[in-house]
Amino acid sequence: MKKKNVNDIINILYLILIILLVLLIIFYVYRVHTQYTQFKSHQKYFRQQNPQIESWMPVDVVVRYFHIPPEILFNELRISNTRLNQRLTLDSICKKNQLNCTRVVDDLNHLKF
Repeated sequence: MKKKNVNDIINILYLILIILLVLLIIFYVYRVHTQYTQFKSHQKYFRQQNPQIESWMPVDVVVRYFHIPPEILFNELRISNTRLNQRLTLDSICKKNQLNCTRVVDDLNHLKF
């Protein structure tokens, strides 16, 4: 009787573990899919003839695709060069620092360095 009870508990634990693993896999598949669709839309945007800096772009994308030195970009945005700030969009930085985003994006598009 005791042996059967222990086996039942082990089977329930295995079932819980399998359910958790399936949920974890679903979560990561969703994240990968979201990142992939975002990547494809960015790729499509940058294939245009003359792409411009937009407010939806993260700082690291602006640095990478438009070859603006990070020091100049962070100085223009009046923020420090941290990993978190590199991943923020221009729009969120403008809102956080109460900047006119249209003006900031326009200035970045016409920046000479």
